[in-house]
Amino acid sequence: MGSRDADIDFAFTCPTTVRAVLDALAAAGWSAVHQGDRVWYMVNEWGDSAADRIDDVLGELDATANQPYTVALDTYHSEAKTGGMLMFRSGRTDAFFLPTIDRRCIPAAPECRDRFARSGAVASQRYCVAFECMADSACNRREG
Repeated sequence: MGSRDADIDFAFTCPTTVRAVLDALAAAGWSAVHQGDRVWYMVNEWGDSAADRIDDVLGELDATANQPYTVALDTYHSEAKTGGMLMFRSGRTDAFFLPTIDRRCIPAAPECRDRFARSGAVASQRYCVAFECMADSACNRREG
């Protein structure tokens, strides 16, 4: 199993924002900044921006005009040296995290998934009603 086989799905009780979820994850060490000083995000197509423009990027991702569209933000945990894509579907009541940064062999995929899941538990205290970790086609549902 590679890290692309481990993802986490989130379900929210009401629409949320990328900024709110990123703020909750930041408390657990996650950041949108990686590769030195870049922020990678997607609204219709992938783009990147300087880290000092993170407020503009989050404003674009959370803009009312973009609510009907799927948007994404790469996240990174510097201590773990791994990260991935945090994608929000239209309506912003569900999202998923897919490990994609520093893809590693079998042993590291569950580590990244579990670290993000623990971070997700932090986010779930305020925003998330449930999240699901998936690896090796096995699903583990946890209620927030």
